[in-house]
Amino acid sequence: MRWPAFDPPLPVASSCLAGFLRRAAPLVVVTLAGLICLTPSPDAQATEAEARIEIAQGDMAWEAGTVEEALRHYQAAIESSPDLAIAHGRLGVALFTAGRREEAIAALERAVALDPHHARTRLDLALAYLAQGDLFWAADELREAGLLAPGDPEIAYHEGLVLIDLGENEAGMERLALAAGDPALEPKARYHLGIALATSEQREEGQLQLEQARDASPSSPHGQAAGRALNLLIQQGWDTLPFFSGRLALKAQYDSNVVQEPIEVSRPLGADAPGLELRALLTVAPISTLAHTLYATLTVSRIQHLASPPDQFNHTGVSLAGGTSYRFAALGHTHTLGLHHRYDLGMLDGGELTDVDEFYAFREANTLTAEYALSRQGQYLATVELRYRNAVFADMRRDSNTFLARLSETLMFLSERFKVIFAAGFQYDQAHGDGYDLWGLNGSAGISALGPWSLQFLATVRFEHADHYHSAYYYGWGAGRQDDAVIVSTAIRRPLYDALLAELAWVHTERRSTTPAFDYRRDLVALTASWVFP
Repeated sequence: MRWPAFDPPLPVASSCLAGFLRRAAPLVVVTLAGLICLTPSPDAQATEAEARIEIAQGDMAWEAGTVEEALRHYQAAIESSPDLAIAHGRLGVALFTAGRREEAIAALERAVALDPHHARTRLDLALAYLAQGDLFWAADELREAGLLAPGDPEIAYHEGLVLIDLGENEAGMERLALAAGDPALEPKARYHLGIALATSEQREEGQLQLEQARDASPSSPHGQAAGRALNLLIQQGWDTLPFFSGRLALKAQYDSNVVQEPIEVSRPLGADAPGLELRALLTVAPISTLAHTLYATLTVSRIQHLASPPDQFNHTGVSLAGGTSYRFAALGHTHTLGLHHRYDLGMLDGGELTDVDEFYAFREANTLTAEYALSRQGQYLATVELRYRNAVFADMRRDSNTFLARLSETLMFLSERFKVIFAAGFQYDQAHGDGYDLWGLNGSAGISALGPWSLQFLATVRFEHADHYHSAYYYGWGAGRQDDAVIVSTAIRRPLYDALLAELAWVHTERRSTTPAFDYRRDLVALTASWVFP
């Protein structure tokens, strides 16, 4: 037997940050239907009848606005018949209204355990999870509710918003489109659908949805918001960047670099290097039909290498970068054209223990880059890059022309929380002067995931093969050398406040060469705090 859950479901916000995990899984109720047929005793029938009377009285109290009285009746119904799912569901809704959210979730979980096939109870539980910030558990309940009631527009509406919050825009927009078919939900469903389409570079489709949301209910909050967004979209062009935006970041890192097979030495070479880096980024985005962005980046770094006295040195670097790019959408794709320039200035010195004149080295580099990228709503990204680089490092000069191409693919799996990422790349670097030519292949695979408490995880494994040929590499070292490298990296990011982010990253590199002196192992651990403005 199934009972209708209280209607309407919990009136809570449907878009929240992810919160804490559930403390306990719901109870499992196993029935032996079809094997044993039990007829309820007269006493059991009487207690259930009493419970239903209490539920009816609780509903009347609820309609009259006396929530505490309704709670007493629903609790009395549970005391009479503890396994009556409808009583636990009613109690959960009333507890939530009274502000007792944890108790409400426990009651609704019990109702779902007793009757897991009731879609509206699962919807009530999902909305209670959302109010607590448990975005992922809400997504699970909404998915189950959607499977039980595929055409329910209210379930589709809330599931669509949650999926968009989880970064699954395509699936979320499909659910919002279904919800928009209900006249009661049309204004807000079309409003959120229009925003999602417009920010996904589907400007015309987003404009159409916003027009329909505005026309469906001009005086409603969502209808008015749709009108404001529509005016911005039509008059100024859609650009998600404000006029000024930027980022300040401070990174502390520890870098271990060990040569695997040193020549004519009895100990591994390399230097353990703690360091600090300050990075500032400013983006200027004039509002235009074509998203036109100008940016400038300033990076100041200070690294202290720790090794035995003959190998100890410090490194201070300053880097300036600037560029311009145009982004536009056509035929369902997003195109980006960019022209960038970078200037680097660095100094190596021997530190206190090796303060000798001949150890000092000076580095200066200029890089010009032209880039074209093609993407489709985050599903894949293709990049072609042409680069000219001129660098002076101590007594070595490297002028080069570089061609770089990459293609990546993103696949979704495992309940919309995880993504598999593939990328393949090719690079050709033609050097002049005392440099060396280089061609290489690289491929990577990874998993991107959303975790609890607004954590974001990214883990990748990358393989690189580089071939240096017909060159005087470092005045003859490693001519014709081939390198193979496997790089494993993990990064965890968490928003601390609205504009403050923290990221912990680890990278391990194993590089093998036909010239053993160039084999090395490297671990880099970094903690970064950044502030995004405005």
